[in-house]
Amino acid sequence: MNVAFLRDCRAAGVDPLWNWMVGFPEDEREEYESTLRLIPLIEHLRPPIALAPIRVDRYSPYFEEPEAHGIESVAPLPGMRRVWPDGAPVETIAYHFTACLRSPYRDDPALGERVTATVAGWNALWNGPGEPPELSARDEGGRLRVTDTRRMAVESEVLLSEAAGALLLRLEKPRPAERIEEEADPAALSELLYRNLVADHDGKLLSLVVRAGP
Repeated sequence: MNVAFLRDCRAAGVDPLWNWMVGFPEDEREEYESTLRLIPLIEHLRPPIALAPIRVDRYSPYFEEPEAHGIESVAPLPGMRRVWPDGAPVETIAYHFTACLRSPYRDDPALGERVTATVAGWNALWNGPGEPPELSARDEGGRLRVTDTRRMAVESEVLLSEAAGALLLRLEKPRPAERIEEEADPAALSELLYRNLVADHDGKLLSLVVRAGP
């Protein structure tokens, strides 16, 4: 749904500013790997302005029940002690805390560097001198003509078959991959997947093509 939102923002001319939140306690490496595989397909959508590692704040579940989330060594941020007078009960009045959070993003420097480099490269495409990548479709006699300037584009322009175009429109909302594989024209689905016009992510299929509405 987040990817669909970014796609529809570009279709509507809305420029969203968002962060990629990382470093959740006890998250899994595959969550990062699957996102890293997805990013080349969605580089035509607005990238995150920053990576945002999870922080423990007062009143949050991570602060109230750290053991339940595998969090240890919760302590006020060092800066908190510098802004209160000597002897102040910092532990009871601080709002932001450091903590030991187990996460592949935090524990594996190589993974963290890959995530950082990928986001930096994505932003470079949008902040450079040229136009951002494009993946868009327009109606042409009842068929969809797709323009694709992503780095991994198979062709810069293609007129889809009627079946592929109809399936692309159906996939503007996320659909269970298993169901679509059973119901859809196999040739149409293969065409969309071959051209990376559809993402197969987290058990769902979703059109990545920006199509402006009325």
